[in-house]
Amino acid sequence: MKIRLVLFAAALMGCASSTATKSSDKTTVAAAPCAEPSSLLHENPATMAALLSHIPEKAVVGVVIGPQTLTSGLPIFEEPSVKEALAYIKKREGVDVAGFDGLVGFATSIDEANPSVAVFVRVPMARALKGTTAKTVSGVAIVTIEKELYAASVSDGILFGTLGGVEAGVAAAGNPANALSPKSPLAGLFGIVKDGAGIAMQATAAVVPDPSVAAMAEMFGVAAASLSWDGVAARAVIEGDAAKLPQVAAMIQLGLGQMVQAAAEERKQTENGDSTMLGAAAIWAHGSAVDLAAKLQPKQDGNRLVVEYRFPESAVARNSMMSVAGMGILAAVAVPAFSKYVKKSKTAEAVSSLQSLSMALENEYAELPAKKKKQHRFPSTDWAPAASCCGAAQCEAAVAFAGEPWTKLGFSPGEKVNYQYRITGQGVGKAATVRIEARGDLNCDKVFSSFSLEGHIVDGHLQFGELAKENETE
Repeated sequence: MKIRLVLFAAALMGCASSTATKSSDKTTVAAAPCAEPSSLLHENPATMAALLSHIPEKAVVGVVIGPQTLTSGLPIFEEPSVKEALAYIKKREGVDVAGFDGLVGFATSIDEANPSVAVFVRVPMARALKGTTAKTVSGVAIVTIEKELYAASVSDGILFGTLGGVEAGVAAAGNPANALSPKSPLAGLFGIVKDGAGIAMQATAAVVPDPSVAAMAEMFGVAAASLSWDGVAARAVIEGDAAKLPQVAAMIQLGLGQMVQAAAEERKQTENGDSTMLGAAAIWAHGSAVDLAAKLQPKQDGNRLVVEYRFPESAVARNSMMSVAGMGILAAVAVPAFSKYVKKSKTAEAVSSLQSLSMALENEYAELPAKKKKQHRFPSTDWAPAASCCGAAQCEAAVAFAGEPWTKLGFSPGEKVNYQYRITGQGVGKAATVRIEARGDLNCDKVFSSFSLEGHIVDGHLQFGELAKENETE
């Protein structure tokens, strides 16, 4: 069963029409908006803290929705089709969503092959669940609801999800040592809910599925990211290494610039086209992009990088979700731009190392006596290091380049490398040639970026041609 199916209920209910998230301290905040930010719900902090206790200590994603928000802040429950679906659940499983008194969703692993996710719903009293007992943990029976969907009844509610997720939830409910604490990866949730937030959401860098983006997160010390919305402002927050966050800010600004550029190009293409509607939409989109780029400038606050959009005071503007959509567009543009920038920066290693290697080969050949040049063959090697150095797992260079001919040439690309290197010599004397190469799989997708230089003997000297590149940033 796919993770997105298990978390469907939490995701569905995470779209609220009236939610407040305010924090007086500097903790990461997050909320999930949906429609108009009219009235602001104020949840009981004690109730929210009790809900948080159902999130396991090792969770990497967490969402908590308070009872007021769940019952009165979600107009989605008034939709006829939703009512019909909830009535179906009640009939089949005996669970009445209208009786829920708070909801928690979490994941300790989002690996599609072995997910560990669950949703906890607080209800007035524990109840027996239909199904066959699959496992008993700490005296609590975990029953099979349907294929790959499990549930358990704990003292104050019901858990359902994958087997691993329900197990983690049961352990958290039965022992405070297994529950969310101020030292947990998602400890920022405590700061979100203490002032009465209706919905709080946070995720750590561990949930990023793209290896290249995950490597970037590790490179810049990014620990967690979140989104907040309190009816007055929308905020995206990145927590990480304070010394490296300025580089993240630069990438966000790059993304903003690319967003504006893309909107300008789209406007240019459609403004003089056949469709008046498309032209008008492109003009509006370009103006919105320029406005967002001007207002969504990142600001650093210690180990937090904040991107904020404050709603104008007019009622029409306050009811608009354009800024939230804009931040989504920004993320869609900025993440690939950031990824490409990081990959591009890594190519500097390959280019610099090949230049150093070519100079070393040129100098070695120049120092040979004339007689030896007539019989000279350039060396050939296997790839060094032998295995690809992809993602965050850079290779140690000391062992890979400890032997010949690397030592003789004085080739030292650094303590750690992202690329593999190879020398291929052919021919003898004046007909001798040498090819030096670098290749790297920067995002572990088995597609290599390649760089090479070809060397030939010209007028008694070794000379290399122009640098050849292929799939530079994959």
